[in-house]
Amino acid sequence: QDDLSVVFQPIVDPGSEKIKSVEALARWQHPKLGPINPIEFLEIAKESGVGLVVERRLRFMALTEMRPFLQHEQIESISLNVSPLELAAEDFVRTFIQQIEDRDIRPDQIWIEVTESEKLRDIEVTKANLEQISRTGVRIALDDYGVGYSNIQRLAELPIDRVKIDKSIVQNVELDPKYAGVCRSSVQLARALGADVVAEGVETAEQLNEIQSMECDLVQGYYYFKPMTLAEFRGVFGNNAIAAA
Repeated sequence: QDDLSVVFQPIVDPGSEKIKSVEALARWQHPKLGPINPIEFLEIAKESGVGLVVERRLRFMALTEMRPFLQHEQIESISLNVSPLELAAEDFVRTFIQQIEDRDIRPDQIWIEVTESEKLRDIEVTKANLEQISRTGVRIALDDYGVGYSNIQRLAELPIDRVKIDKSIVQNVELDPKYAGVCRSSVQLARALGADVVAEGVETAEQLNEIQSMECDLVQGYYYFKPMTLAEFRGVFGNNAIAAA
């Protein structure tokens, strides 16, 4: 029914406080039930056999809406969530690259977010797909790090360019030294892998100060921006905003 939509949450450089990237997030506003939790409706789509269709439709929408911002270099990149279901699909790389090329977007402007909180399927196919798409210039981020299934060996095996530390860790760094230690060690691990670091879920100045003391590269969270519609995102740029094609 074309009820699905996407919103965008900026990823910010805390030093310059400039938006460097955005993460595209799925939304469904049901005409009778109201907003449906994305985790819920994406799982239902997968169980119903239309998971890949829904994912690719949402990705098309996100790329279309952010294309002008990328082409005019108002942002450096866009992050797209990819499920284990799609990562294990034989045609994943071909389909993904075709969508990018159809929108005249460069591969190096794209981040794929692999969710650590979901167990990867068919690890050999997934690994081969990630390695293949990494060679095109698309970069790979491990999302929700610290609450899922990845171990250090798995991180070393996969071509990970970015580690996104889960908000459940970040939001406790100024309250509990143990969480601060986990966060700090996660940053050090990412550095050892040659990856940069995003702290997710930053909501307060205290959290931001702690994160900056650990030398996290980028920040995502309500302290700077909530997820926004395309119109709201244009408003952030004010008079310098460009119209979506």
